[in-house]
Amino acid sequence: MGYTHSWKREPVIDKAIMKAILTDYKKILPDFIDLLAGWNGKNAPRIANTGVVFNGQQPNDCETFKFEQTDKGERPFRRKDGLISVFTKTRRMPYDIAVILL
Repeated sequence: MGYTHSWKREPVIDKAIMKAILTDYKKILPDFIDLLAGWNGKNAPRIANTGVVFNGQQPNDCETFKFEQTDKGERPFRRKDGLISVFTKTRRMPYDIAVILL
């Protein structure tokens, strides 16, 4: 176990809502660019029309954060209410703040 953020969400997010989420995230990303990297702790975070994928920059990386329009790229737990539960372990690394904001 470790310091982890978890949330629940719809398995598929409406395209208009996803566009609004990504628009907001692109506005705040420059404030955290020095903390974020791609899924492997290297390169650039991925922000595309279908979602956001990032990790902390090595050596301050832990689990990859994924928030995508569909749950295909996440490790969902399907709930009885139709939502999915997802989590990202950050171990309180500096990129933790970006996980919280999204």
